[in-house]
Amino acid sequence: MIRLLKYDWKRNATALLGSGAVLIIVQLMLEVFATNPEFRIVMSIMAYSAAAVLIVVMACKTYAQNIVSYSRHLLPVRTSFHVLSPILLALICSIILGIIIILHLMLTRQFIDHQRYVELVQVHAYSLIWAGVLILWVFMTQIITIFLAITISRSFRVKARAWIGLIAYFGIAYVMSFLEHVLQLEPLGWADEIIRTNEKSNTQVIDLNMKGLQGFYSTLAFEFIIACLMFFIIVRLLKRRVES
Repeated sequence: MIRLLKYDWKRNATALLGSGAVLIIVQLMLEVFATNPEFRIVMSIMAYSAAAVLIVVMACKTYAQNIVSYSRHLLPVRTSFHVLSPILLALICSIILGIIIILHLMLTRQFIDHQRYVELVQVHAYSLIWAGVLILWVFMTQIITIFLAITISRSFRVKARAWIGLIAYFGIAYVMSFLEHVLQLEPLGWADEIIRTNEKSNTQVIDLNMKGLQGFYSTLAFEFIIACLMFFIIVRLLKRRVES
């Protein structure tokens, strides 16, 4: 497992480290040269969002390359490890990105436009932890869903495999949403209202006062079961692919 993780890291190290350096430079430039706090916050969110999307793309691209690599399957490891390796790499990168975001928040609140920053972004420690857990969970479920769609598409030896993968992904997402609706489960929400008006200054405020876990236990349990089921299907399809 560690060997597979090392292979995946070496394959993506240059792109990940380069993207991380660019992200840090962009954030430093925003803090130094951007005089408008609202503009600075919006651009920071966009930069971090782009980094998160890059992590998902990296994990999916790595997995797609791994399942068609003949030498990869010659390694004496379990089939499930080929699936877990890019997922773990994405998880580690996501945690590192989260640490960078937390450090950025702490440094900004300490040194730069403190009062104005607090007016614009109101973040509680519990809310930040809850947001981080939700983001990681959404990442992992999306990555597993995409992995299943890629595996299904690779099970067909036709030219339209890309379309089969797209149809499989949206089909899986629709089935999950339909089952949550039928079972009357609470959607995993972020906040009662993310953007609200500050009554004192009459300005728009980004409020991360998240909902608690109450009411979401059943949804988390359902999505965990579905994720495990998708993982099992991926492993079975990969084993059948190798045997054939």
